[in-house]
Amino acid sequence: LLLSAVIPWFRGAGAPNVYFSERYPGFGNDAGELLTTVVTHPSKVLDLVLTGKKIKYLRDLLAPWAFLPVLAPATLLLALPGLFIHLLSPNPAQTSVSFQYTTDVFPWLVIAAVFGLARLGRRWTAWTQRPEGLAIWRWVAWRLAPLPLLAFPFLYFRDQPMTHFYDTRPDARTEALHRLVRQVPPEASVTTFDLAVPPLCRRQNIFQLSDTGRAPDWLLFDARTLPYAQPPFNSWEYYRAFLQQYRQNPDCRVEQEEEGFLLIRRLPTSP
Repeated sequence: LLLSAVIPWFRGAGAPNVYFSERYPGFGNDAGELLTTVVTHPSKVLDLVLTGKKIKYLRDLLAPWAFLPVLAPATLLLALPGLFIHLLSPNPAQTSVSFQYTTDVFPWLVIAAVFGLARLGRRWTAWTQRPEGLAIWRWVAWRLAPLPLLAFPFLYFRDQPMTHFYDTRPDARTEALHRLVRQVPPEASVTTFDLAVPPLCRRQNIFQLSDTGRAPDWLLFDARTLPYAQPPFNSWEYYRAFLQQYRQNPDCRVEQEEEGFLLIRRLPTSP
């Protein structure tokens, strides 16, 4: 419903449905064609899903919950629609827990983990109530067993950005970014980095830095931070060369540079 009706309505009549053509290449241009391809070409689906990175993605989803969701398979089935659309996409960000795409899956994993823990607890209680063994050890085992499960998510993702705490109060860089955004005309197309998308979201044409085939009216970069975790933008060497290319482009002009942000306008072509 979101991909076929809601998002196209907001993008306006005639706007391309990039969520199918770019996110699911070879599967059609709408939900109906995608489902038809899935049913008629299952081997194509298996080739996409049964890869090392996709299997690692499934492990990264389940490991923070100590794999407890697998003990509640009926509840875990509710996560399948979200998993399906992510596993089917070649976009590496959709199968990484470091991005927002899996927020439609995480709630069902949490619920399944709760039911899985409850099932495990019932089995554990039955075991600790057996007559054999010392009562003190059964008491200690029952109280201490959940502690590793509570610590597991933080231990597993201790180096992931999602487990860090950030100061979200506005600072000089945030204010500078909003000043640059206000210089971009409302009707202009823009290529920018992820964190600049929210203040630009009312525009119809916003492109990512990886959309190198686009020719936007304006470009907004952050020269101090790597924009993506995926190659080639996870390399400072590549990213600096990428920015320098636009600095030296005779068809572009640097309008303003402030707090590490770079605002570039594409010059109109001569008739």
